[in-house]
Amino acid sequence: PTVKYIPRTPRPHRGQMDPAGPALDHPAADLLTEYATFGCPANTGNDWTIDELQAAIDVGPHVSAMVPEAMQQLQEEVAMKISNGQVKVFLWDDLKKNLPPKLKISRIAMIPHKSKPYRAILDLSYPIQFRDGTIAPVNETTTKTAPRGSMDQMGQALQRLIYAYATADEDKPIFAAKEDIKDGFWRLVAEEGAEWSFAY
Repeated sequence: PTVKYIPRTPRPHRGQMDPAGPALDHPAADLLTEYATFGCPANTGNDWTIDELQAAIDVGPHVSAMVPEAMQQLQEEVAMKISNGQVKVFLWDDLKKNLPPKLKISRIAMIPHKSKPYRAILDLSYPIQFRDGTIAPVNETTTKTAPRGSMDQMGQALQRLIYAYATADEDKPIFAAKEDIKDGFWRLVAEEGAEWSFAY
């Protein structure tokens, strides 16, 4: 097949998303462009108080992140993400003096991974014990905006591929490719101010 080069149009955008070329013909192109330009919207509920934030700090990371090898890898990953513009590091003592309105702190965990010893994940579903109750986790208080059934569609991708192969013209070749962006999640930057809800 003939490949046509489509130049990118420089424009200001948040993060590292920059839909261009064939991606602009996708049904979700306008939405992707909006996310790339302004960031992904995230309404994570009421702001946390200083006492609630301190409770989250006191809980600390998941026990898996306290293994020396995991701690070393996390430090290296954070350094890399800082250089990529995907993470910023602040001291808690500095933040306490001027709290960002949307600041929420979740536990970081380090789980075994097939291509490296550990993979860092942010546990947004862990409820934090606070006084006589718990602080609802970020996942629980976040307003859901994805279309209904979107995750179900994700789980049916393999079935659609099999169907496409089974019904394809036997006299024509089938071209297929799989791309895996290891830091894809980190390229989806939240809209300005909302990134504070995903601190760890």
